[in-house]
Amino acid sequence: MRQHKRIPISLRLSREVVEWFRREQPKGYQSRINAVLEDYVQAKAEQRIRAAGRAQEIFKQYYATCFWHYDKNLKIDVDNMHLVVEGLKKYGGRIGLLLSEELCQ
Repeated sequence: MRQHKRIPISLRLSREVVEWFRREQPKGYQSRINAVLEDYVQAKAEQRIRAAGRAQEIFKQYYATCFWHYDKNLKIDVDNMHLVVEGLKKYGGRIGLLLSEELCQ
């Protein structure tokens, strides 16, 4: 992961968490905490990208049922994925609700 400029903050962590990181890496434990958080942020971003791909598949599959009012060639991405979730909830019935839950996880 790229090194970003760090900013000082005050953060409250449980004693157990801090002690665990200190035991695992006595020198640089704060950097390790930062690395764990960076990994989490990256994983969440990748998860949203995968969800957008799945949303594109669902958009194509359920176009006639739920998305007829959009351009058929609409490219679904992270920023407009909510349109698929909304359309599924509004017009997709029970299956649409289940699929919208899948996309929101």
